[in-house]
Amino acid sequence: EGVYTDLLRDTLTSKGYSALDADPSIYQKCNIPDNASCYQKNGTGRIEWILVPVYVDDLYPTFSSQSLRDELWDIVSTRFQLKNLGPLRYSLGINFSIDCKLGVIKLDQSGQKKRILSYSGMDNCSEKPTPMVPGLHLSQPTEIITLEEKTQVALFPYRSIVQKINYVALATAPDLSQVVSLLARFVNDPRLVHIRACKRLLQYLKSTIHQALIFTRQKVTPFSRIVAFADASFA
Repeated sequence: EGVYTDLLRDTLTSKGYSALDADPSIYQKCNIPDNASCYQKNGTGRIEWILVPVYVDDLYPTFSSQSLRDELWDIVSTRFQLKNLGPLRYSLGINFSIDCKLGVIKLDQSGQKKRILSYSGMDNCSEKPTPMVPGLHLSQPTEIITLEEKTQVALFPYRSIVQKINYVALATAPDLSQVVSLLARFVNDPRLVHIRACKRLLQYLKSTIHQALIFTRQKVTPFSRIVAFADASFA
């Protein structure tokens, strides 16, 4: 993999591509016309760009010009055997729905959420409207865990479930972030109170199973709906 990564980097950088400082696995190239200043003033000319995220041996180019896309294909195909899989639809557990005409990109992980519910045995659980019981404060119990509680805890794969939900939170569900971050504090020694909180989060996960992130080039309107959660007690 290291040899492949180095060869791909050398191939792209030799043709004017550069890796982003923030993420060296993403390459960029920008063709700025001589009249770029005029473009900004009166709309003439055009700045062409292409971004190429790389994950192992998969490339996900996004571009403003078909010519840059064709150029990328020509550059990379001289060194590697390529297969065009068409527009991005699914990758790393994420479903992509892209409408270039409307300028809308939709990301969801409904399949991943269903697998998490099945893995945790919560397929048929009831749904909850919030990810956590209001006012709940989680901490690590100081008393020694009893044999009965230890047996019950051992039957629930707390650590792996929290890890799976954390990936969903990072990728497409920021509304899960605060609670999953809290639950992650107790993965080394979870108790029943933490498992109950985790199951509550799974119930919320089921209620939002088809919720998605939607990015649009349309301006935000006064009617745009913003959903947020606060842990303030308003005391």
